[in-house]
Amino acid sequence: MKVPSAVIQGRSMWLNCTYDLESDELYSVKWYKNDTEFYRYIPRDRPPAQNYDLPGVVVDMVKSREGNVFVAAVNLSTEGNYRCEASAEAPSFQTVVGEREVKVFVIPDQRPTIHGTRAKYMKFLDRRKTNYCESICQECFH
Repeated sequence: MKVPSAVIQGRSMWLNCTYDLESDELYSVKWYKNDTEFYRYIPRDRPPAQNYDLPGVVVDMVKSREGNVFVAAVNLSTEGNYRCEASAEAPSFQTVVGEREVKVFVIPDQRPTIHGTRAKYMKFLDRRKTNYCESICQECFH
């Protein structure tokens, strides 16, 4: 399972469910957010892919394929625990499960400002602020 740990509000994200059912045939792939199903792929169904309305999870059905789901327009309601379940056909009914938490970051429109601080401390504060912001943003993009 490949799911980002952090996404910036307004962007999109891929939820990739990878699975190894050995020699078994795939029965279904289902995606859940906080234990509520929002997407399923069952090869035998027509249509094989379906999505269900869930606040914060806008699935682009054109881009989504099998266990790979494209979520557009990420917002704060998108945050939560995402789980993928891939199940095999009979007789094994083997199920592979992966789960991960997704956080949404809101990037401010402008840099933060500190008022009432002595000038001699500003150089130190600017350096700390830059290092902190860089470490958070790196997590968003990796």
